[in-house]
Amino acid sequence: MKVEDVMNKELESPAKEQPSQRRGKRLLWFLLIPVGLAVSAFFGAQARQQQSQQLAGTTKALEVQTVSVIHPQRGQTSSDLTLPGMIQAFSQSPIYARVDGYVRNWHVDIGAHVTKGQLLAEIDAPEVDQQLNQARAMLNQAETSLSLPRSRLPAIRS
Repeated sequence: MKVEDVMNKELESPAKEQPSQRRGKRLLWFLLIPVGLAVSAFFGAQARQQQSQQLAGTTKALEVQTVSVIHPQRGQTSSDLTLPGMIQAFSQSPIYARVDGYVRNWHVDIGAHVTKGQLLAEIDAPEVDQQLNQARAMLNQAETSLSLPRSRLPAIRS
């Protein structure tokens, strides 16, 4: 045999396995895979059972409802209440003088509360005063004119 043939046989022999060795490896794989699956299923079931127990414990803890109870007590009375707001009259009434003239006296300030018939101001009206004096003079003249004929006539007695 040649050296080359010997080397080729040595190289070929490890590459080729015998059928009994192949069967042994296949058998080993067929046994290891189910065993591995069984072990992983066992640990998975254990983890699931542990999580289930933990969930049950948490559920029981949350099942109890806590209630805060406050007993009512009287507080301090306070009559101060400050609210923002604006006051506006419900209705407004314009005020007109009966005569034209000048204000002599103010009796009520602007914005003060008043009642019906209350005197608000006194007005000095010189034109009206002059007309009044003239009317009084005419009244006196008419009364005098009426009384003169009565005084001259003799008293007629019936």
